[in-house]
Amino acid sequence: MELGREIREQPPSLGENPRVLDIMWWSLRIRWWAGDVAGPQDSFDPDVRIFVRYHTPSENFVLENSVGLQKGMVGVVNAHAGRRNAGLNNVVIAYEFLHTLGATDKYEPGTGQPEYPLGYAEPDLKPLHPQRKAEVMGGRIAMASDNAVTPRSLQSVVIGATTAAEIGLAEG
Repeated sequence: MELGREIREQPPSLGENPRVLDIMWWSLRIRWWAGDVAGPQDSFDPDVRIFVRYHTPSENFVLENSVGLQKGMVGVVNAHAGRRNAGLNNVVIAYEFLHTLGATDKYEPGTGQPEYPLGYAEPDLKPLHPQRKAEVMGGRIAMASDNAVTPRSLQSVVIGATTAAEIGLAEG
């Protein structure tokens, strides 16, 4: 992994309540933007581009959703600035990076709960709860069937078998 130069130009915004055509158009714009704004990054041509937008933490400020696109191999992560947020930011960066490689979400869209068994780090654990870690694409550590907590660092996440197969790390 290599870091590129700092970029101050902001990526295109998806907007609120986008329709399917809005999302398709935005997807094209973000890929074009990524190639254009990044330009030549020293002497390397990256396979994946992840842009991290750091925001000052505030109780009244809600971060926009982060995104990782397999087509175009580009991601935009919205993160809280500051050392105390580095661990969680790294989890989000890893999550969006894995999306660019083809990993799929493994949580319930309505609740955010990890999907059993694919979204669990240890789906065979007895008793099943509390889980000790999160499956990275499950997003959270399942403490009970209806309660999960956000992992605070990469030390609290694993890549499960299905995710590993999706990104080509293991046979599916």
